[in-house]
Amino acid sequence: MPRSTAYYLGMLPPPNGIVRADLNLARQRAKVLRSPRSMIPPQQANGVLPPFVGSDPINGASQSPYNASPEEFTARFATSPQRVAIAQGWLAHRAALYQLGFAGGFQWLAGSYCEVMSREPNDIDVVTFYPAAPGVNFQNLVANHPAVFHPRQAKLSFKCDAYFIGIANGCALVDLVRYWYSLFAHRRDGTWKGMLQIGLDPVADAAAAATLAGRP
Repeated sequence: MPRSTAYYLGMLPPPNGIVRADLNLARQRAKVLRSPRSMIPPQQANGVLPPFVGSDPINGASQSPYNASPEEFTARFATSPQRVAIAQGWLAHRAALYQLGFAGGFQWLAGSYCEVMSREPNDIDVVTFYPAAPGVNFQNLVANHPAVFHPRQAKLSFKCDAYFIGIANGCALVDLVRYWYSLFAHRRDGTWKGMLQIGLDPVADAAAAATLAGRP
């Protein structure tokens, strides 16, 4: 992510001598992230989402992660009883976050759940980016709610391989985003792939839950 993009999205302080072209790209990308319109493209022949759409990967509006609502995500990927159960676990995990005061953040979703495969997925890979709330100690939350925040326990309780990044992490944020983007954007065989971005929104989650309720 260009430093100017991180600045525009509120992650970093304004850099000196910011490049106008980069700022325009950041504004374009930020507008796309806020758009309610689905940005989920079709999967490629190998079953994964494309890392970008079109012939020009420089266009920030067509790059992964693709913005989507919870309802669009579940309508697209909850296509079997196993996938419905996983999606319901994901929504329950998000509900637990809301109860603990998480709001205004977003999630990156990836892994086999977002792919077309011959086998059923076991969980959803999720990284939650959250704005730090004043007076809230994240380590205490982890200790008091391990089923929500500990990846292994979240898998058992919510079918989510769940990780968390505080947006107020300063320079460490760059390394954390680099790590998770690299991990989510590639299969183990090195295949480059896309992923999804979904905002934390309990109202939108209710619409997704209603969609799932009508599925077998």
